[in-house]
Order: sequence, then structure tokens, then C-alpha cells
Amino acid sequence: MYRSSGPGLLFIDRINTMNDPVYRDCITVTTPCGEVPLPAMGACNLGAPKLIRLVRFPFTHMAALNWDQLRAPATVAARFLDDVTGL
Repeated sequence: MYRSSGPGLLFIDRINTMNDPVYRDCITVTTPCGEVPLPAMGACNLGAPKLIRLVRFPFTHMAALNWDQLRAPATVAARFLDDVTGL
């Protein structure tokens, strides 16, 4: 067991045998951190709003996320990601 994150080991043949659309795509790469196996020319589309901008009273005992302000960027980000993935 690692005390912190350490080098992982991926077995590409095992990933491909467990890949549902193996008939269509062969997994050949992963994202830099290895969390998303991808086919050749695949892309991992991530979206993340800058939450620090939405914290009221940061670094105090009253710090809280402004959920009302988060609604708009979360809605837009979800739409952008849907458009990218074609959903």
C-alpha cells in the first residue's frame, strides 16, 4: 500500500478484454494520470468551474460555497460537455 499516490500499472490487454465496444475501438492510450483509457486519437473532455471564485468569506470559519452563483456556470459547463460528446 502506498502512503501517497504512486506509479500505477495498467495492463492494456486486460483493459481491452474488459472494454465493451472492443469490436469498435481498441484502447491504446490513457490520459496523463491514467484514469481514462482511450482509443487512438481519443479525447478526455473535462470541465471544471473555478470554485474559488464562488466561496464567500474564504479562510474564515464562515466560509461557504455560494450555490446560487454555481448554478449558471454548472449549467453552461454541462451543456458544453454534452455538445462535445454529442449527447
